[in-house]
Amino acid sequence: MPKDTSSSIPHHTHGQQPVIPLKRNQACRQCRKRKMKCDAQRPCRGCVRSHGTIVANLVKAGQPFPPVPECTYDGDYDEDGEVHLPPQVAHVGAPGNAIAQNPEASHHHDHHDRTGHGSPHHEDPTHQIRAGVAATTISPRHQHAHHTHGFHSSGLSTSVGSSGAHRSDSLGASVSPVSAFSSGPMPGIEHSPELGQNSVPLFDAMPSGYSTDLPSPEVLLHLVQTFFQCQMFASTLLHRSSFLSRLQLPPSHLQYPSNALLHAICADASLYGVQGGTTGPNGISGFGAMHAGLCMAKALEDASMGKRLLETVQAFIVMSWWQHANARWSELWISTGLTIRYCIPLGLSKSITFDDMFSGAVGGVSGHSTNWKVDTIMQPTTDSTEVELRRRAFWHAYMLDRVQGAATAWPMAIDDLDIGQELPLVQGAFDAGVLPPDVQLQRLSSPGLLTTHALNATDSFILYVKSVMLMSRVSNFNVRLRTRHGHMADLPQSPAFKTLESQIASFRLSFPKKFRDPFANGVDPILLMAHTIPLMATIILQEPHCSPSLECGPSIKCLEATRLVLDAVYRLSSTSFDFSHLTNVFTFFWTVGSKVLMRKYAKVLEADEQAEATLIRNEIEVFR
Repeated sequence: MPKDTSSSIPHHTHGQQPVIPLKRNQACRQCRKRKMKCDAQRPCRGCVRSHGTIVANLVKAGQPFPPVPECTYDGDYDEDGEVHLPPQVAHVGAPGNAIAQNPEASHHHDHHDRTGHGSPHHEDPTHQIRAGVAATTISPRHQHAHHTHGFHSSGLSTSVGSSGAHRSDSLGASVSPVSAFSSGPMPGIEHSPELGQNSVPLFDAMPSGYSTDLPSPEVLLHLVQTFFQCQMFASTLLHRSSFLSRLQLPPSHLQYPSNALLHAICADASLYGVQGGTTGPNGISGFGAMHAGLCMAKALEDASMGKRLLETVQAFIVMSWWQHANARWSELWISTGLTIRYCIPLGLSKSITFDDMFSGAVGGVSGHSTNWKVDTIMQPTTDSTEVELRRRAFWHAYMLDRVQGAATAWPMAIDDLDIGQELPLVQGAFDAGVLPPDVQLQRLSSPGLLTTHALNATDSFILYVKSVMLMSRVSNFNVRLRTRHGHMADLPQSPAFKTLESQIASFRLSFPKKFRDPFANGVDPILLMAHTIPLMATIILQEPHCSPSLECGPSIKCLEATRLVLDAVYRLSSTSFDFSHLTNVFTFFWTVGSKVLMRKYAKVLEADEQAEATLIRNEIEVFR
């Protein structure tokens, strides 16, 4: 048995809080059996560390692992096996221990937890967010029924019990990168001096296992439906019917959606409704910012524990959409890089039929490679919907990375030569959950990728993916050109430059007949992006070689491409399509086009050509 330390107080140096020792029966059974120190948390740090080691070994062996650490205390179970857990489920600490009963001792214990490690990174990564939620309430302004205004209804303005502020994450410093996203005050949250006599903690009225950080189930369902209706890429990332079915399961069910993904959806769906709470100084919804921080914290927590890995990637992707919409550029750059880096060890960047170099066996169906260095964390699956979800998650991460690369002058996170993943199935097959017969999915290495479009393997989204691949080639050319060549005067005549020009023109001409007009059957925003990105690729390729006089070939090609983009804006404006449902990548397109026109506008003003200057000024105003 461990030595009884209740009779002595450990010596501490000047300025440090004394450590409150535990009695022998206050440590968890697992730590007492292993004769280890225990901090009486639920679970304690010793059990969390042991669980992490077990998970790492089982994941490497491709075997299932327990989702939570095993950490039990005396009194948790009676002789009949009935559970007797403390009623304060959100509160940590051994049942009936001296720390929980003595407020002063509890203060010393909490202070020691925050300062004993000497670094803020040892603090619970969701502590700051939960503390803000526990002591605050969303502003009650513009309160209406949730059937009318959705996410700002009474379900979101309910105050959260203070016990949520004491909930321990139990992961320590392993997920400390969340501090870069969640530190500091959250905009849109007003501190409430008191919760009131009639306030009821959320978990008293919620289903068993339901996270108190989420809105009420009714409001959550409304937000999910809003997300699928308004976010143009929602149905291309998630399988709508199965996701809504999983949302009806009990929160404790293994198939219930991950909290990280639900928080990301809440944040993104808040972009499409009336803002019921206050906004921060930068105009960002406090509700969206709160769920964005919670999403990042829970996603990193899941990743560190090796659970919900695919949903973690999906949560990062949805979170990137929200960050793009709110112009959080530094966080967006970090998130897109983090997402694509997660995809690589999960095996999402390659297909299960790529080749022996990656799988170690033909087809790679065994999941075990002859070279241990190339094993993937996620095991292969035969479920067609799961395979397609993995495939689409990677391509969304790829496109986020490529759009960021086109908007900056920086290298991208993964080279096209290292990607063996197949292109997605058509949307109809994905929604139905079936593999079309005789379908041949293309890869980046497929010959004729940009000019061959089989009808049973082509739709708006696949053409959009191919257009991003084309823009990726142009971005890589510009980045590598800048780092390897000092003079660019003769580059427009080089074979590589001519090849890219030819690929852009060939891709635009190769669109199948039914996909040549994004306005033929209403507005198809994804197909509109597929038509616009080759024009952006032309501008990005030609712009560095424009002469100051703007009379050269590259300048003329940039102006022609810009006016084709402008023509699409005119046609879009003539419809009843809601511009708020467009992805914010369109703002990048219009900004690039405006820059080309403003350069031309300055030259026309210097030449005192007032008529043409007025025309160009009106075109700029359309973009603005």
